[in-house]
Amino acid sequence: MALTMREKKKIGFEYSRNYLKARKKEKGMILDNFTEITGYNRNYASRVLRDRRHSKRTGIKRKKRGNMVKM
Repeated sequence: MALTMREKKKIGFEYSRNYLKARKKEKGMILDNFTEITGYNRNYASRVLRDRRHSKRTGIKRKKRGNMVKM
C-alpha cells in the first residue's frame, strides 16, 4: 500500500516532534521506523524530520517595506 504525499507529510510532522527532542540513539531508531513506513531515503528522511517548515506558522504576515529611491 503506497502512501499519498498528504499522509507522508502528516506522518513526518508527527515524527518530527519526537525526533527533535530525542538523543542520538533514539533518533536512529525513529529514523529507521520512519524510512520503513514512508519508503524515503535515510538522508532525505532525516532532512524532512529536521525541517522546521512542517510546523504551523502563526501570527501576522509581514509586509515588505523598503526605502524607495526616486531618480
